[in-house]
Amino acid sequence: TRINRSLVLAGLAVLLVALIGVGFAWILRPQSQQASLARREPLIAVLPFRNLNAGAASQYFSDGITQEIVDALLQVTDIRVAAPASSFALRNVGAAHTAKALAATHLLGGSVERHGSDLRVVAQLTDMDGNRVVWSRIYRTTVAQTPSLQHHIAVQVANALDMRLSRQSLKEAVHIDPVAYDHYLRGRDLFRQRRSPSMAAEELETAVHLAPAFARAWSTLAAVRYLETAWDLETGQNSTPMLNEARSAANRALVLDPNNGEAFGVLAVISQGNWLAVDHLFERGLRAEPNNTQLLNWHHTFLGSVGRQREAGDEIERAYEMDRLNPAIVYNTVTSLAERGAFERARQILEVGSEYCSPEVAFELRAQYLLATRDWRGLARHLNVLPPSLSQEFVPLYRLAAETSLALDHNNTSEFARLRTRWRAIRSGDRIYGVTFLTLFGDTKGALGIIETAFAPSKQGNIIAITESYALFLTNLPALRRDPAARVLMAKWGLFDYWRASNHWPDFCDEPGLPFDCKAEAYRLKT
Repeated sequence: TRINRSLVLAGLAVLLVALIGVGFAWILRPQSQQASLARREPLIAVLPFRNLNAGAASQYFSDGITQEIVDALLQVTDIRVAAPASSFALRNVGAAHTAKALAATHLLGGSVERHGSDLRVVAQLTDMDGNRVVWSRIYRTTVAQTPSLQHHIAVQVANALDMRLSRQSLKEAVHIDPVAYDHYLRGRDLFRQRRSPSMAAEELETAVHLAPAFARAWSTLAAVRYLETAWDLETGQNSTPMLNEARSAANRALVLDPNNGEAFGVLAVISQGNWLAVDHLFERGLRAEPNNTQLLNWHHTFLGSVGRQREAGDEIERAYEMDRLNPAIVYNTVTSLAERGAFERARQILEVGSEYCSPEVAFELRAQYLLATRDWRGLARHLNVLPPSLSQEFVPLYRLAAETSLALDHNNTSEFARLRTRWRAIRSGDRIYGVTFLTLFGDTKGALGIIETAFAPSKQGNIIAITESYALFLTNLPALRRDPAARVLMAKWGLFDYWRASNHWPDFCDEPGLPFDCKAEAYRLKT
């Protein structure tokens, strides 16, 4: 009837007015409140699973299960997962504090109880924004079936969050000999803590001997051998044997699992001077494991070493979002931001992250921040109080840096010539101090000499760990690249060839006052 139709139309009009009112209320709501109500992209933090067995001797097993679940999550979906280093740093704090510190939307936690070869594992996924449990399960299984358990947990978590699964999720988990798996977890725990690489390697060698088809054990062994290589280079020892072992283990891992991102990463960081090959290895590794924070950290270092500073900054910030308490990632994030002039963001991360660094790393990190901000008075004051545990080898470097900072703060130009001479003679410690101070004193030849000396050992291999070509591309030192000798070094190190072949050009090509054209020089050298 006409009356009923009128009532319906009136009701619709009221509803329309109400909806418009709600819309305006949302628009007028403060943006911070709108953002808080919007769904955040999931970021899972996997808490260290509680060890229900008596004694700390079995802690490695529950910690190992935790780290393996993280790996499984990274492999079956593109979900972002906070790295274990950050989660382990917050082992003894509450869930709410952990979620806030890691900016996590979800927490995955549980417990592990082992009796011989039998396991009882409890897993629970909590939505921290909604403060509710979205999935939980109790598993009764055996050590031999642990890889299948981790795979199943990862798939269930991905399903609970409605995340698209990768092709890796369709692979059947490999059955691993339980004794081999136990040795693997022991070795991986030692590697995670960076304690005794030789003991870690021994455990992993036993694991691959008992289970030759265990790809993850091979790739972790490769990573441990890489760590030993880096230490050998720092102490002046012959690194060739370890390099060969790392390369062999990584290649073996890829034969068994062509999507092993860790193995691609190790091959990249031990490549011997072929920039393009390194680039391709990182691409393949990150395609397999796009949220692997160790890979992102290594890739950041590589990108900085070839002048791709903006991309390097993006990579390390991606790593930081998932690994906020890892000292190496905190260090690289702060220095990257500070060198690009993002001082306030760098300071905020510095203040939070320093709490989880060793005294030596925290000291050096603040020094690098003050150096980048050119706060000479603050740097001199900071360097005059050295950590008691600091190696005496670095004391002369810091004393000279403090003296130089005072001279710059007071604009004591009469001291500059003497200080230049002393910086040219420094051979130990982080060379960024010498490069920075000599450049500021107008001695770009001396600064380039320091960079060239530091770069020379990379011919032994280990292109990421020891090459310091990144100093040549620091955004806040453009005078270095205006020196004609810089172009000679770039050509000598094959960088023009890399830029031309990859078509990835360095950021400095657009700098005003650059005495050469990057692309023209690259193609001129080709002919």
